[in-house]
Amino acid sequence: MSDAPAGLRPTRWDAVPPGTAATAYASLILNRVADGMPGDEQPVDWDHAPLTGGFAPDAPIRLLPLPEAGRGLLADRPAATLQTITDLCHIADGIAALRLSVNLNDRPEVHTLARSAKWGRTTASGGGRYTADLWLVQGAGGDLAPGIHRYSHVHNGWEQLDGHDRTEEVRAAIGDERAAHRYLVTTIDYWQSAFKYHDFAYQATAMDAGTLFGTFHRLVGDDVAGTWNMTLDEPALAAVLGIDARDDGVYAVQAWPAPDAAGGAPATRPDRGAPAAAAGLPVPVPVPAAGAYPIRRGAHRPQRFPTTLALQRDHAASPPPTRAVARTLAPVLTPDADRAARIAALAARETSFGRFTGEAVAAGAVRAALEAGAAAARALAGGTVRFDALVSATAVDGLPAGLHLWRDGRFERLDPEPQDAFLASTYFLQNYDGRRAAATVVLCANVFELAERDGVRGYRLANAAIGAGCQALLAAATEAGIGSGTALGFDARAHAEHAGLDLGETSPLLMIMLGRDDPRAGRLDVSATTIAAASGPRIGGRR
Repeated sequence: MSDAPAGLRPTRWDAVPPGTAATAYASLILNRVADGMPGDEQPVDWDHAPLTGGFAPDAPIRLLPLPEAGRGLLADRPAATLQTITDLCHIADGIAALRLSVNLNDRPEVHTLARSAKWGRTTASGGGRYTADLWLVQGAGGDLAPGIHRYSHVHNGWEQLDGHDRTEEVRAAIGDERAAHRYLVTTIDYWQSAFKYHDFAYQATAMDAGTLFGTFHRLVGDDVAGTWNMTLDEPALAAVLGIDARDDGVYAVQAWPAPDAAGGAPATRPDRGAPAAAAGLPVPVPVPAAGAYPIRRGAHRPQRFPTTLALQRDHAASPPPTRAVARTLAPVLTPDADRAARIAALAARETSFGRFTGEAVAAGAVRAALEAGAAAARALAGGTVRFDALVSATAVDGLPAGLHLWRDGRFERLDPEPQDAFLASTYFLQNYDGRRAAATVVLCANVFELAERDGVRGYRLANAAIGAGCQALLAAATEAGIGSGTALGFDARAHAEHAGLDLGETSPLLMIMLGRDDPRAGRLDVSATTIAAASGPRIGGRR
C-alpha cells in the first residue's frame, strides 16, 4: 500500500503552509483512529445543540404548496417554475415525515417520549444534522420577487433576505459565460455539524453537500448532470449572500432558466427593469435591504474549529483555476413516468439502526445500487472523481463471500476469508451490528490526488461526489427492498491496508451496511409523510 503524503500532520493548524490544508486534513482523517483528532477531548453539549436548520423569523416569506401529482416536479412535463424548484428542495431537504420508532442510535428519552419524534428528511446527513442550506438568487421578472431568498424547510417556502437583483454578481463569481434567470446556491453551516463532530465536521459536511445533489439526480436523472458549479469564488458569493465563510461555506451554484425557457433552451435573464412583484403574494411586501433579516440558528454563538478555519482560509486564498472547466448548464426537465415511485422510495428510506436480520440479498441488487451511486458521482464530478468500493460480502446470493474491490462496474475478489472479525475491529460504535448485514460497502475516492492538485476545491469535490453516490446508493437499495446504514466512524487506514490500496489512487471515505430489516424491530413504529406521491410500502412491509 502506498502511503499518504508525508509530513502533513500539523500541530498548529493556524500555521499550515499555504496550499497544503486539504492534503493535511485528508491525512488527519485517514489516521484519526491511530492518531486522534484535535477536538476529541471536547464533550458534546446536547442541551445547547444548534437547530437542524436556521430561520429568519421576521423576513417576508413566500409559501408554496407541498409536492402533489399533476403539478411542479410531478407534472407530466415539468417546467423550470418556482413550484418545480421548491418541490426539489422540499423532497431533498424539507421535513418530509414524522416518525416514532425505536432504534439503537438515540438517547434514552427518544425511546419513551412522543415529544422526541424524529422529523424525517429524505436525504441522508452526517449525524442527522442537515447542514446544507439552499438559496435562490432571483433576477427581475418571473414568479418570484428579485433578491436573495433562502429555503425554509419548516415552512416549504422562501424567506426573502435581500430585495435586489444580484444575479450578475453570482454569474461573475462562478465564471459563467451566460446570465441566468436565477441561481440555486448550496451552502454549508459548519457549526451545525461541528458541535457534535468537532474537527471531523469538514469531511461530513462536504459529503452533506453532495447528498443533496444525489437526491436531485435520483429525482431527475442526468438532466442535472454537469449543472453544479463547484469551481467558484467563495468570498465573493459569501458577500452576496451576506454570510461569513468561516461559518458557512459556499459549495455549489446551479443556474436555472426562466420558466418559459425550459426544455433545453439557454439560461437567459430578462432585460432589467422595474422590480416585479412576486406572483401570488396576497399583499405587497417591503423590499428588504441586505442584512436586514439575520438567520437564527439557535441560542448560542457558533464555535470555530482550527481545521475548518485553516481549510476555509486556504480556499479563500486560492483563486478559481484558470484552466478550462465545464461551465454549468441549466437543468433540462424531461417527462418521467417513474419519478413518483422514486419519490415514494426516498420518503420511505430510513436508517437500519439495529434492525438487520442476517438474511441474504441478491448480488444484482447490490450491483445496481453501486451503479446508481457511480452514476450520481459521475453526474456531479464528471470523470474527475474515482468512485470505487470495497465490498465485504457476508450473505450475498451470487457473490462469493469475502472482500471484493468494485471498480468500473466489475467485482475483483481480494480476500476469500470471512470479513466479520475485521469489520468488527474497525467500526467502533454500537448502533449497527455489521455481523447481521448482508454486505458492508466502503466507498473510496482519489481524495489525496485531488487535494494535492486542486487544494480545498479538490477535497470538497471528492467528498461531495462520495456523498452524491451514497445518497443514490441508499435510494436504489430502498427501491430493491434492502435496508441500509451509513457510518462515518470507522478506521479508514485499517481498511486501506487490509485491501492493499494505493492511497495515491483511492482512499476509504464512507462505510455503508446493506441487509434485510426485521419488520418486528421496534415495538412502536408510526410515520406520516408530506409527499402525496409517497404511498408505497416501507422497508420490511411496515406502513
